[in-house]
Amino acid sequence: MIIDTSAVVAILRDEPDAETLARAIEADDDRRMSAVSYVEAAVVIDGSRDPVASRRFDEAIDVAGITIEPVTERQALLARAAYRDFGKGSG
Repeated sequence: MIIDTSAVVAILRDEPDAETLARAIEADDDRRMSAVSYVEAAVVIDGSRDPVASRRFDEAIDVAGITIEPVTERQALLARAAYRDFGKGSG
């Protein structure tokens, strides 16, 4: 399973769908997150300036056994092109 930034943030902020997301992640044995999503989620959580929330983020990634996957230059360029062509506001 590839885990998105929004799922991690929702779980840590105890948003309405947090339990459903946590169960889905727990049910899959292969949990991965791109390095970009990891940094993005960390920036969102750390932006609260709450050291407890920051520690919870680190612990959650570790306890869930989420593997952080590298992103290649080619993948980054393709992602940018896809966002430009099909993302928010593209028409």
